[in-house]
Amino acid sequence: MKKIFFTLLGIIISANIVFAISLDDFEGVKPGTYKCPQKTEFDSTCVVTLYKHGGRSLSNCGDDKKVIADMIKNNKCKFEPDESKYYSCQYSEGSCEVTLRKEGHGVTCMGTVPPTSEVLKQAQDGKCYLEE
Repeated sequence: MKKIFFTLLGIIISANIVFAISLDDFEGVKPGTYKCPQKTEFDSTCVVTLYKHGGRSLSNCGDDKKVIADMIKNNKCKFEPDESKYYSCQYSEGSCEVTLRKEGHGVTCMGTVPPTSEVLKQAQDGKCYLEE
């Protein structure tokens, strides 16, 4: 009975690991912006932006993200490094992550913190920790 249980447990864990690995085709790709040529009737350019703290945006890339990720990994896309500045703001009962990009900003907070507009101003004024 124990052998059956552990065999099933091993199968379930293995399946979950394979599933988790296949979830993110962009795993291991350096943060930044990638411009990839698309072979469509319009010869468009796919733009993929990968952010340092996770998350990404894709524009004009179609549905097959694996194909785009493979193009990036095989150096078939033009790379522009992520020049964003990342700040960590610490408070007594919470913290915030602030990202300053050329095209805008993002503020994500947890716990009890000041209003995000004030957090953004503190980061811009250098009152938060700049992450390397």
